[in-house]
Amino acid sequence: MNVCVVYPKKQKQAKLLADDIAYEAHTHAITLDEFKYDGCYDLLILTYEDFLFNKEVKSFIHHLSRNNIKNMCLCQMFYINGVSVNKMMKVCQKSDLPMMRDIFSAKINHRFHGYLSDEIISNSRTYINEIMTIIHNYY
Repeated sequence: MNVCVVYPKKQKQAKLLADDIAYEAHTHAITLDEFKYDGCYDLLILTYEDFLFNKEVKSFIHHLSRNNIKNMCLCQMFYINGVSVNKMMKVCQKSDLPMMRDIFSAKINHRFHGYLSDEIISNSRTYINEIMTIIHNYY
């Protein structure tokens, strides 16, 4: 299975989550700039921080093609609330991307900037393993 984990370059918490998810998916995390749009991926996992939802992430999604991306998952991290996940889903739907049924969303704390809690890591690993099992068995 060809899995790609991407994150915005300036988002440190998203990078930590992306690295852990990539390890669990037996791949490595890359920045949005390093992503190859002409590659074919069974699963694209985008990690991002809610409060930094910006033009870079929107532009990245608009450049994706359903022909190259078979399934896509969002892993959102937020500080206050998870409102922007709806905005991100709408951007993906307008681009006609094949979204998975669930979205991983985790609330992070300013005090723990620089590392992720064990609960977030454990839940993200469970989420990714479930998604990969679904793709492997049903797609």
